[in-house]
Amino acid sequence: MSGPPKGVRISGRQKGTPNKDTKELMEIALRLGVSPFEVLLLFVKGDWKALGYDMEKQIVSSNDHGDIYKYTIEPSVRAKCASDAASYLYPKRKAIELSTDPENPIEITGAITLEDRKEMIKAARESGK
Repeated sequence: MSGPPKGVRISGRQKGTPNKDTKELMEIALRLGVSPFEVLLLFVKGDWKALGYDMEKQIVSSNDHGDIYKYTIEPSVRAKCASDAASYLYPKRKAIELSTDPENPIEITGAITLEDRKEMIKAARESGK
């Protein structure tokens, strides 16, 4: 019994087709005129006005040395948003894969036996005299 060629889908959702939840979220974003990626970049930029905040920072306490401020958009939040945005802009790096070619096998060297070690120590001692 033969099936479809490898990699060909014959049932289910085609690759790249959004599921029901994703489609619904995309429709809400379009209806509100909001691009989640643009909002993410506004946080990266620290554009508190565009995000609807009243001020860039606020006084949380005062002492003899002056006021202590808290930023509306903390630097740690901006850094996290930058990291998240980068994942949309740049491909994720894959781990290095090791594959072998039967015609050019990998030769592993460096396995040192106890006898090899003894000979190396002996040779080192003799050359140091």
